[in-house]
Amino acid sequence: MTVAALLACTLAAAIKLPRAVRGEGRVSFFGLVFLAVGLLLAIPEVYVVVDGWLGGHNLTNLIIRVMVQLVGVAVAVSLARVFSAYRVESFVLSFPGYMAVAVSIALMGAMLAPMGAWAYSSPGMSAFSGDPWLLSYALVGTLYPSILAAALLPPVFRFVFASKGAVVPRIAYLLIVIGMIALVLVSVVQLLALLGVLDLGGLAPALASLSPVGFGAGMLMLSVWSLGVRLRVAQVKQPTATA
Repeated sequence: MTVAALLACTLAAAIKLPRAVRGEGRVSFFGLVFLAVGLLLAIPEVYVVVDGWLGGHNLTNLIIRVMVQLVGVAVAVSLARVFSAYRVESFVLSFPGYMAVAVSIALMGAMLAPMGAWAYSSPGMSAFSGDPWLLSYALVGTLYPSILAAALLPPVFRFVFASKGAVVPRIAYLLIVIGMIALVLVSVVQLLALLGVLDLGGLAPALASLSPVGFGAGMLMLSVWSLGVRLRVAQVKQPTATA
């Protein structure tokens, strides 16, 4: 699913690139770029090579989690603007919002340092799964993006199920909702595992894989649909040739 999500995000970003160059939709564009970088690094073969360059101490995992933080902010701002969730946007772009990201990244870096004893690359750090310290590290990496996703679920949910908008955008945002719900559930499952209430098993990794697939597929659908709309409008505006 990682490769499928990477392809979807890359295509969506490519479609958005001309508008981003003109200064339009840059937030969602960079969100797609950040997500594509994270997904590329999450591919096991790529992870091992890049982490080898970085010393083989799973610093690549930290980079991936930083990308998750940046994607969470970009998606939150983009969706907040689309659905007029002004309070969410103002918080994300405020000093406390910036500090939430900075503290999350700093805390993950500080938590990864003692893990240096695990001196070999492990994609997804699956070789160390079940370790309470790793569970805490993983939770810090998803908690703030999950909170932002949860805050934006109501307006997006209302658009998907209660509006009479065009069918394609509603389906696209439904896929994005699925990705957002999966992200929220990742943090919930991680917290329950950390508290000893629920054994992680393969649930958290499966949800973590589903989240970017939903978001990437939804963004690709929106990008293709909006491109089609713009092309039809441009075609209508072209002057009719006369003899």
